[in-house]
Amino acid sequence: MEYKYTSIVLGKRDVGETDRIYSLYTLEGGKVQALAKGVRKTGAKLAGLLENFTYADITVARSRGMGKITSSVVENNFSSLRSDYYALSKIVSSFNIFNKIVELDHKDPVVFETIKEYLEAIDSQSLVFSTMDNSEYEDKVELLTSVFLLKLLECLGYGGETEGCVECGKKITEEKIAFSAKSGGMVCSECNGAVRSQLFLSVNSVKLMRMATKNNLKSFVRLKVQRKDVNFAKMAIKETLEWI
Repeated sequence: MEYKYTSIVLGKRDVGETDRIYSLYTLEGGKVQALAKGVRKTGAKLAGLLENFTYADITVARSRGMGKITSSVVENNFSSLRSDYYALSKIVSSFNIFNKIVELDHKDPVVFETIKEYLEAIDSQSLVFSTMDNSEYEDKVELLTSVFLLKLLECLGYGGETEGCVECGKKITEEKIAFSAKSGGMVCSECNGAVRSQLFLSVNSVKLMRMATKNNLKSFVRLKVQRKDVNFAKMAIKETLEWI
């Protein structure tokens, strides 16, 4: 039986002498793996249609076990970011995280759209890279990557509470806000006496985390956020990933 998937290629690994196994996140079936026979042979046409981070309509033939990829029609290969080492390194890192925390057959249309929006946003920045100074560009890529991971964690049920103290529910007014992944989000100074979180976030980083869960990822393309606040958000992401 053949299955047609609206797909984003997450990654690939070589098997045998000429084959590859591809990891895909699909709109119809969630995260799937499929084998492509002979794609490492010289002149194999299918290989160029299954590059990492490609958005494509992929057909998989399956009876039992792992299916075999029979065709791919590329919708967007995000060509601008292909020669952008910095952007590619961030995408590879974030997709490695994705593959670790998202199980096979996990299906969520919101997750699919979030991945697609992330690639589109990074690609748009790679396209205008020549008009930006290097630090400004890297700050934007860091912001978009952090927002992508925050949105992903929220979709998977690991998003932290950012509206008030997760322990007592009170609004937090401190300038330095404690964050505990184990507790599930922000903790006020009074409750942190028992929680003993060592991670403190800035007010603006908490605002960023709150915005990330409520707004379209593309809306962050024009948003200016200080690098230090993005770094605080990254620390919260890191602690959450370590806790999962």
